[in-house]
Amino acid sequence: MITRVISTFLLFVCLWIPQALAAGAGSILTHEEATDEVNIVVENILRHHPNPFHVTPKEEFYSEVDKLLEREGEISVEQQYFDLARLSSLVFDTHTQFHVQKETPAFKSTFPLRFKLFSDGLYVIGGNEVYRDAIGKKVVAISGQDPAEVLDRLSSYSAADNLPRRRVYAESYLYWPETYDVFGLKTPDGRIELVLEDAEAKRSIRVLSETWEKGPADFSWDSLNPFLPKEFLSVHDVLGTEAPLYLRMIDNNYWFRFLASEKKYLYVQMNKQFEKNVEDGELPIEFHLRWSRALWDSEAEVLIIDLRNNPGGTINWGNPFAGILSDMYFEHPTLRGIALLFGTDTVSAGTVIAAQLEDSVKPIMIGAPSGSSPNMYLTAEKVVLPHSLIQFEVSTEVLTVTSKTDTRAYIAPDIPMAMSFEDYASGRDPLIEFAKTVNKNMRKEQYNEYYDEPWRRPSQKTATWWQQTAVK
Repeated sequence: MITRVISTFLLFVCLWIPQALAAGAGSILTHEEATDEVNIVVENILRHHPNPFHVTPKEEFYSEVDKLLEREGEISVEQQYFDLARLSSLVFDTHTQFHVQKETPAFKSTFPLRFKLFSDGLYVIGGNEVYRDAIGKKVVAISGQDPAEVLDRLSSYSAADNLPRRRVYAESYLYWPETYDVFGLKTPDGRIELVLEDAEAKRSIRVLSETWEKGPADFSWDSLNPFLPKEFLSVHDVLGTEAPLYLRMIDNNYWFRFLASEKKYLYVQMNKQFEKNVEDGELPIEFHLRWSRALWDSEAEVLIIDLRNNPGGTINWGNPFAGILSDMYFEHPTLRGIALLFGTDTVSAGTVIAAQLEDSVKPIMIGAPSGSSPNMYLTAEKVVLPHSLIQFEVSTEVLTVTSKTDTRAYIAPDIPMAMSFEDYASGRDPLIEFAKTVNKNMRKEQYNEYYDEPWRRPSQKTATWWQQTAVK
């Protein structure tokens, strides 16, 4: 009886161990497993994406596929992620991308830091108490390498519709420890060293070693700038300054206020486009009725709409903007202009709002290129890769917001403006200050000859695929 029990137990162990290992999905993939996932990704792109070669020639795409199929030996899950991200980035589509999952046997921690690229360089804009000494300082070198060159390299692995967004997206890779391993961003003795420079141009070296238990899978909307995890200190916490207005209520999905007691400027901010406001549960339609009534009942001269923090959400929640304003702009007795503030963090449904407003009310558009193209691919088909347990999603539909003849990779600003780190740290906002000056003459200058096809106006020439430029 005892012998039978032992035999049964050994048989169970022999059967259980391989199953447990398979279920645990090790952090090293065999050549066959890695190749299998490459084929799955390619198959899903070709099957589902409406136009995977709208930017990258088919030959270039398949050349990258061949490189992946020709890899030899075992492949780490970390390397697999970046190799596949490079392949999918060739589709140039924000909604065709990879996501690390809790179950993915890698990417289990991150550096509790956040970086942001300003007009005057790359800065550390947030972190936990361990890295307080780095917050607010400029990154001069990353393990001996130029930060601009590092971001350019990482941008080739970024999911984005256009070049400016790819470069900004790459900032998020800088708080992944795996990035420094895969891309060789370490000193000869294996350390990750940031050379930092303070406001007095004094330099210091900060070694990145302390991580926290949160990995990329723990961040969704907080994964990219300007969003900071609540546990982090910001530049403004460390320096004792006030954040710019556009960052003060970032947790609210949408809000508005007059900027002066005389109510000359109505400021409306639309952030994450979800069904209910975080703070008070207000529905989007209730919000739109409130701000439009406030505008109509006032003697406001300028309406300022801020989409700089809008990474997307449900498109329908933003639709009332264009409809309400299309009549009000011409009927309001004192309104002399509409300013739209946006930038590379204005993505997906956020860019849709910008495109709708551009087409309907012709605002003066201020800031940096939008993070998405006005006509985009979306509605993702999702699949979890069987060996690395990384989730891949690929777009299945085309959304035409403006016109099929509009081939822009992004919406370009009529008034290009970028914040310096000094502006950001001190709480100044040159975009809002300029927005207060917009008027109907500016609108005529920008749009009059291109009223029916505003995407053809001169300010948009750099946004076409063959002329687009990355923001540096």
